[in-house]
Amino acid sequence: MFAPGTAPRITDHLHESWDSIAGLTDRADELTAFNYLELRSTLPDELLLYADKLSMAHGIEARVPYLDDDVVDYALRLPASYKVRSGHQKWIHRQVCARRLPAAVLARRKRGFAAHVVDDWYRSSTTALLNSTVGDPKSRLYECLDHAEVMRLLSAHQHGNGDHHKLLHSLVVTELWMRANLP
Repeated sequence: MFAPGTAPRITDHLHESWDSIAGLTDRADELTAFNYLELRSTLPDELLLYADKLSMAHGIEARVPYLDDDVVDYALRLPASYKVRSGHQKWIHRQVCARRLPAAVLARRKRGFAAHVVDDWYRSSTTALLNSTVGDPKSRLYECLDHAEVMRLLSAHQHGNGDHHKLLHSLVVTELWMRANLP
């Protein structure tokens, strides 16, 4: 999404943020390497943060039992064939849970953390804001970003061809910050 000539100066040192886990991912299969990345990025920075804030806001004490250090270490050592088999994710977990849960629960598709609720709200309540920020070709964002690429992303999201609400929200907030704080 970066405009020509912008990305090199921004991304020259981006890879360094993963240096701390390079030793782990170098020795791992592709799926396990991705698990390490998720454990160090998306999980603490998004999912656990959301769960913590939502549970506290409603006076609920939440626990995440599968994040016990021993369970995580064990799961990371499992071969990929135990994690995904015949296109089915969490294969070994489903095998263990089959003794206790109904088949309908085990067959359910994975759902994101409130993604549909957030996406529906975002789509219905922010159309005007999206159009006046991300949709405006004169937005400050386009000093760094490629307008056509951002419009492709916005169009795909609005037509249901992709779920980009997190990125679009970040772009709106960035644009509003740029307008308020940059000359």
